[in-house]
Amino acid sequence: MLAENNALLMLTGSQIMGMTHENFNPNTFRCQLNAHMGLYALSGAMPQAHPNILKWGGIVPDTQFGAENYKTFTTGLKKAYQEKL
Repeated sequence: MLAENNALLMLTGSQIMGMTHENFNPNTFRCQLNAHMGLYALSGAMPQAHPNILKWGGIVPDTQFGAENYKTFTTGLKKAYQEKL
């Protein structure tokens, strides 16, 4: 509908990454920090703050938001620990 109507969508609060990634639309723009940026920063700090903890788990809401955030966090966490080792 955006392209058909020559319209733009500016996301100011959505944390769902699919809006600008898997479901990319050139008429959609994200105007704030996104979940990827925030969760990678948080997961990157874990090996520094807790270098001896090597097993992590999570309680995640059964929603797209929860699944995407958990996947992003765990991907960042694995990368951060690999870089530290």
